[in-house]
Amino acid sequence: MIKNNKGFTIAEGLVAMVLLAIVTVGIFSAVLSSVRATKAPDVKEDLAFAVSAANAQIKRAWGNAGSAQNTLICGSVFNANGGDLSCFLPTSCSIQAGSTMTYTYTTATRAIDINLDCRRRQ
Repeated sequence: MIKNNKGFTIAEGLVAMVLLAIVTVGIFSAVLSSVRATKAPDVKEDLAFAVSAANAQIKRAWGNAGSAQNTLICGSVFNANGGDLSCFLPTSCSIQAGSTMTYTYTTATRAIDINLDCRRRQ
C-alpha cells in the first residue's frame, strides 16, 4: 500500500490558523494604539491655544475702551473686573467634569490673569 504524505492534516491546519489569528490580533492592536496616539490632541497645545485666544479677545475688548461695555466675551458683556471664559475651553477639558476658565483684569497694570482648571472626561 502506498502512503500519500502530501498536504496537511486538519489538526495542522487548525493550529496554523490559530497561530495566524494570534499574530494578526497582536499586529492589529499595535497599529490601532499607534493610530490613537497620533490622533490624540496634545493637551498642552490645546491649553496654550485656548489661553492665547482668550487673551487676544480680552485685549481686543479692552482696546475698545469706549465701547468695552458692549463687547461680548463668551456670550457675556465684557467686565473689566473679570469673568467667565468657558467658551474658550479646549475639547479635551470637560465642563461636566468641572473644568473652568476665568479671567481677571487689573486696570492699573493692564495685566490679564487667566485661570484655567482643565478636568478631563473620565
